[in-house]
Amino acid sequence: MQYAFRTRPKRGENVCGDAVGVFGNDARRLFAVSDGLGHGPEAHHASTLAMAYLESHWEEDLDQMVWGCHAHVRSTRGLALFLARLSDGPERSGECAGIGNVECRTVSESKIAPFCRDGIVGHSVRKVTSFQFEHAPGDTFAIFSDGIQSRFDLSAVAGLEPDAAAEAVIQQWSRDYDDATILVIRT
Repeated sequence: MQYAFRTRPKRGENVCGDAVGVFGNDARRLFAVSDGLGHGPEAHHASTLAMAYLESHWEEDLDQMVWGCHAHVRSTRGLALFLARLSDGPERSGECAGIGNVECRTVSESKIAPFCRDGIVGHSVRKVTSFQFEHAPGDTFAIFSDGIQSRFDLSAVAGLEPDAAAEAVIQQWSRDYDDATILVIRT
């Protein structure tokens, strides 16, 4: 798997309230994107706590990780969170789960259409739904915060290397008035 990401704080801020975590090994990885509510130091703190929790629990079921993270960041303002676990072995399986306004898009011959449940991790999560799928070599995934305009066309950058694709998205489709994060993964 190849992957790259870009994060950028809101214009005028010194820290980004979004965060990316990549845990595991070449055969099986957990990818995480969080978006702390608002921006600035308090949002950054929420995302930092979430990533610390995920780093030590990345092998658990996705549902368990979301609920554990929910309890772990309860003292913060909360966050949106998207988790995707991809296996690059013979199975080529994947699973994902999300809460809040962090999205995932794919370019694949298979129909892979993950979705997020409403809620705020740390405050109001009612239900977690995991989505399982199979992926093929060359499939491209983009996980992004709401600081990226949702109208961006992943297929326009899917042919680029993940690093170049992430840079193109952050440059062309990020919003100055919010923290912005894009994680691009190619299997």
